[in-house]
Amino acid sequence: MSTSKVRSCPKCGKSDAIVPIMYGMPAGEAMEEAERGEIALGGCMVGDIDPGYSCRRCLISFEFARPELTSPDVARRGWIEETSNRQ
Repeated sequence: MSTSKVRSCPKCGKSDAIVPIMYGMPAGEAMEEAERGEIALGGCMVGDIDPGYSCRRCLISFEFARPELTSPDVARRGWIEETSNRQ
């Protein structure tokens, strides 16, 4: 899976560890992409505030479709720590 434009991490500023986040039940190909580190799996439930990208280096998720619905801290900062939103 590739992205149409190069994104950089809002925390570290680098783009070499950015992967898109895939939501929904992953099929075999998506599981293989996740194992290779080409995508991040975001879970089966999809909502308005789910981030679109992940930085594997900083372990953050960012680029929200509806940032105004995130918490004030997340909206100001622009990312969420993956350890706080993943189980």
